[in-house]
Amino acid sequence: MKSWKAIAVLTCMPFVVAASALSAAERMRSGMWEVTTTEGGKSASNSHCVTADQAKGSNGTEQEIRAALEKGAASLHCTIQDFAVARDTISYTYACVGKSTTSSTTYHGDTYESVVTSKSASESHTRQIKGRRLGDCP
Repeated sequence: MKSWKAIAVLTCMPFVVAASALSAAERMRSGMWEVTTTEGGKSASNSHCVTADQAKGSNGTEQEIRAALEKGAASLHCTIQDFAVARDTISYTYACVGKSTTSSTTYHGDTYESVVTSKSASESHTRQIKGRRLGDCP
């Protein structure tokens, strides 16, 4: 009987490994990105180079993305809550003493859209962020 259980488990292993590999995705490519942030009716734009290492923060598996976010949160004395990756959307909340920031970003190949809401006891504000890839970095 034990051998049948072992065979059943071993037969399922390729599907588990394949599912893990599929959870990583190229959501963001390295290159020059233009980012426009809109808050309170006012917009500001800037351009910056996203390296391959920086893009990995959006392209990894759920575990890799969460680990990167938790490392960043810890450096700010915060924790990650409500973390989710659903296909090309990454959502989470940075929970800090007296404030929180909730972010949801959806990637569309060479563009992305984010909604970021920051809250404290006395105020709340929401920013819309749109990014588009302009090409390779110089």
